[in-house]
Amino acid sequence: MAADTRALVSLTEIKQYLEIDSEDTGRDALLTAMVNSATDVIERFCSCYFVEYEVATIEIPEKHDGTGTDECYTDYYPIRSITQLRDNPYTGTARVLSPTDYLLYADEGRIKLRTDSQTLSRFSSAPQSIEIAYKVGYCADTASVPHDVKAAAKQLIAVWYRDRAGDLTTERIGDYTWQRSPAWREPTDLPDQVKFLLGPYIRYRVGAV
Repeated sequence: MAADTRALVSLTEIKQYLEIDSEDTGRDALLTAMVNSATDVIERFCSCYFVEYEVATIEIPEKHDGTGTDECYTDYYPIRSITQLRDNPYTGTARVLSPTDYLLYADEGRIKLRTDSQTLSRFSSAPQSIEIAYKVGYCADTASVPHDVKAAAKQLIAVWYRDRAGDLTTERIGDYTWQRSPAWREPTDLPDQVKFLLGPYIRYRVGAV
């Protein structure tokens, strides 16, 4: 099994954290699966991606209903780059906007048309008329993931790893002790220390319709 391109920690990092010898490859597949799973859980808990990820392409764009306003919101954020933004009503002319036609509020996932745009002043009032191809993420690769996010992923994987036999009820690492719940892999049941580390990255959207 290969590590996901969005992995929050590398296999080397988690083996060092768990004090597993680098030459011991017998558990690599298990650890890689846990890294991938922890990445998914943390992304879902925070409602964002950390490592750059292309969530929509020109061929398969993300579509939104146009409301006739001068702004729209993406499903995912923070936005790293927009590959293409197009107003494409099913009746009328499709128009591709250039970066000079809009303002990007990357942390909010919000796109607002510039008042001096020569292409479009308002998005069309038509279902599925706004088409967006874009990438999201805080950083470009696993090595650049913020240290507190890496720490959260490592601590979560450590709990899973030591509980893989299903018979652990409590876990202590450093100054922290956690109680395992029956649904121990669910985001709502993340250890408190993991939640604390991820707190600054939880995304709450304001103003989206």
